[in-house]
Amino acid sequence: MHVAGVGKVCLISILDVVSRLKVESSLPRYHQSSSASLSTDAAARRALHRPPTAHHLGSRYGLLRQHLALPVSHQSASVAAGGWRIDVCFTRKRCPTDHAKIERTHQTMTLQALLGQSWPGQAALWAGLDARRAMLNQHIPSGILQGRAPLQAYPEAAHSGRISRPQWEAEMLDLDRVFTYLATCRWFRRIRANGRLDLGGCDYYLGTSLRNQMLELRFDADQGCFLGQQAGSDTTVTFAPKGLTKPELMGELAHLLALPLYQLALPFTQKAWRLLAYTHTLSGTSL
Repeated sequence: MHVAGVGKVCLISILDVVSRLKVESSLPRYHQSSSASLSTDAAARRALHRPPTAHHLGSRYGLLRQHLALPVSHQSASVAAGGWRIDVCFTRKRCPTDHAKIERTHQTMTLQALLGQSWPGQAALWAGLDARRAMLNQHIPSGILQGRAPLQAYPEAAHSGRISRPQWEAEMLDLDRVFTYLATCRWFRRIRANGRLDLGGCDYYLGTSLRNQMLELRFDADQGCFLGQQAGSDTTVTFAPKGLTKPELMGELAHLLALPLYQLALPFTQKAWRLLAYTHTLSGTSL
């Protein structure tokens, strides 16, 4: 929707469906009608990695205790989701009630922070969304929670107890899970006259000898490659995937972590942090 002073934005919301805690409301994309995987990744990172105060070294809500579901309405979804242990689930066609809770969250944030309001810029709007969400989480009563705000009904939802840091993402990203997920999928593509096809936003050249041929594609998790079979033929075409390395799946964060001036909190690895936390627990001190 168009927001005065900002332009056209697409709201991305993250919700805890048990406590009704509104975890995040992001709008990183301008002038596009739908959110792409990079925008979804940015929203999740902002929710999980962003500290609650400028002096807090932990994360705002922390890593999830169980799992995150990413409901999509039959459009493309980020394959990196499987690597972060996020379940990608497809809603039924023309059934918005399949994710009614998140639709209601969109409606609430739109009515209270976007509709009929003007903001001087994206940063101000983002701060306004944060302030409105904090009010809804801490003070505004909810009928589904018997007149209590989410953090009044579920104070334990304030933090999962599992600290998250952006520098741990590469360690957490499991490529085997990505490959296993892709192995469950099938795609059908017709090769263009120039011998190319598009798959997952990437362009592949398979040769003009296959022009105009329809291929059934699947992914071999053991070999880490795509296999294409022509209709009515036993001939199989094998080609390496694009965009499935850790830096490529991490997207903009990989470039951020490569900057020499980007100061990261110590210790750098999850293992080192766990050892430090264990030591402090035994000694009775706090981090």
